[in-house]
Amino acid sequence: PYAVQSGNITSASSGFTVVQLDPVTPAAADVWRIGDPHTISWVASAVVTGVTLSYASDGAAFTAIPGASSLSPTSATGGCTPPSGGGCFVWDGTGAAFSALNAAKIRFTANVEASATSADSAGFTMARLNVTAPAGTDTWIVGTGPHDITWQADPPAGNLQIEYRPNSAAAWQDISVVDPLASLLVYPWTILGQASYVGDGTAQVRTSMTVGSTTLQAVSPLFTVANPTIAISQPSGGVLGVQ
Repeated sequence: PYAVQSGNITSASSGFTVVQLDPVTPAAADVWRIGDPHTISWVASAVVTGVTLSYASDGAAFTAIPGASSLSPTSATGGCTPPSGGGCFVWDGTGAAFSALNAAKIRFTANVEASATSADSAGFTMARLNVTAPAGTDTWIVGTGPHDITWQADPPAGNLQIEYRPNSAAAWQDISVVDPLASLLVYPWTILGQASYVGDGTAQVRTSMTVGSTTLQAVSPLFTVANPTIAISQPSGGVLGVQ
């Protein structure tokens, strides 16, 4: 009832577009500190009309990166140098959530005609390290204390080094090395009577922490470390008689 004959059957698909969209940075295992400028970069084919960037601290729940919507595929935003055939965007991570180690991702979404395609970066770390005290209005007196040096450190990794300098031209001086968790994010510092500790309103505290193979640093606002002063109000002058 059915005759089967050998032969060739040819069928052609409808037209389609091949799109190149390759994330370049962040690279696998990169560690970025929130607040520092970092370059997000990519390579895209000529058919791409725009690139939009988003971020997820957990690699899944993405939110838009401010100012990074429908970027020109070969743009250089923020003073970065784009890779050949691609673009870049400088982002300091302000407002972003910190991540667990290598859990964060950047999503690159390319607009192509009336459709879109996306690619995710390799997993990297978005870390938080900030000095929260001393504040810029503080004045700490030599020989007094303890004064609380406080900070934020996420994800906590290894020991935290605390340093001090009385002004921007001075060398950093060691204060202590602490465990970020065991210390409860505070170090009570009694300022001993060293003359080298006296600052002129441009003193700073610096914290350093190593995450993976990257050392992160954060400095406090400028504050004052002063010598104690004694003002004599009485007697105020003249002759003091002795009876």
